[in-house]
Amino acid sequence: MLPELVLDLLQRQHGAVADHQLLALEPADRRRVRRHPDLVRASPRTWRHLAVPPTAEQQLVLSVLDTGPAAVLWGKSGASHWGFSRYRRLPAHVGVARTRVRGPRLAQVHRIRDLDPGDIVTHLDVPTCRPERIILWLAGMMTHRYGHEVAVERMGVVLDQ
Repeated sequence: MLPELVLDLLQRQHGAVADHQLLALEPADRRRVRRHPDLVRASPRTWRHLAVPPTAEQQLVLSVLDTGPAAVLWGKSGASHWGFSRYRRLPAHVGVARTRVRGPRLAQVHRIRDLDPGDIVTHLDVPTCRPERIILWLAGMMTHRYGHEVAVERMGVVLDQ
């Protein structure tokens, strides 16, 4: 039987849990969780429960959890998650102020220097950056890529959505 904390995390996070979330457990409980037959590794730092069917939301949660405890859905994935239909959710883009995670990750990671804890919200059970921050980032990206006139037109379409 899984500990209550892990069951609660699995329920809230689309059947996903990260190793850094298991640090609140006793060492014996952590070993028991890692040996549980219904949990499989999704990455070197995350687990997913076999009873929960794989979904796009689960993949987004796994990508955020894999990056670290202060990570958020960011960029094009965040825009899609907020309902801006022009963008795709996957492959996931995750923003983080800093991380100590090394090696391969499930997401493309963006370093956000001024990420404030107030910018992080949970939208549809996925830690996501606030939509206004994502809009500002998209405006800057489009201006840099296409120039001011094209960026204004494209951002107008995004804001109308």
